Amino acid sequence: MRVLALALLAASASAQPLTVFPEPAGDRAESCTALDEVRVCRVESVGEASLVVSREGREVARWAAPFNAQAGEFAAFAGDLDRDGGRDLIVASLTAVSNGLGVAYWRVEVVPDGASAPAYAFQAEDFGPRGTSFGQHRGRLILWATDWTESDDPSGRRASGMYLVGRPFALTSAGLAPAPGLPLRRGPPRLGGRPVCGTGPPYQGRARPRAPGRARG
Repeated sequence: MRVLALALLAASASAQPLTVFPEPAGDRAESCTALDEVRVCRVESVGEASLVVSREGREVARWAAPFNAQAGEFAAFAGDLDRDGGRDLIVASLTAVSNGLGVAYWRVEVVPDGASAPAYAFQAEDFGPRGTSFGQHRGRLILWATDWTESDDPSGRRASGMYLVGRPFALTSAGLAPAPGLPLRRGPPRLGGRPVCGTGPPYQGRARPRAPGRARG
């Protein structure tokens, strides 16, 4: 159901101007994914975890990764965020999964081309690790920053519940910027801890998007 909701958030977006790395493979000690000459690994050692980026076999970036019982899964993406010919990197790490609703919390970090560490990071709920949280608008990469919000359905088609709300932001190597002209997107609600399937498009309501939560640390 979560996959359906995220797919709905990406509906009607044009071709995505980013490349999705293959799913990481390995074990808890080391899990890696590679695309062309770039390799991204999550490495755990002596109670600490790091994300390591190598290019053509040479380490170019390393930083601390989330480390707890539920952390470990990650996804990587590459794209030209500033339309300057660079190859910027986006790494999303699963940090926790809640009880009850089973909401997945992700830390999303942006590493500009040539940088040795992320320029900034933010949090998203039920982020799409296979690229469904991204879209394109006016030639720029758009992120639908998602979180679950309890509300009525403004369209009147569904009952009150927990809605997965996507707020559009333009991604750059320096930070997030609200994407003017794009509506909020809402996926099917969850009632009493259970997702409710919907067959129509997500509700679109125009509002000034609020910034997603900044990741700590």
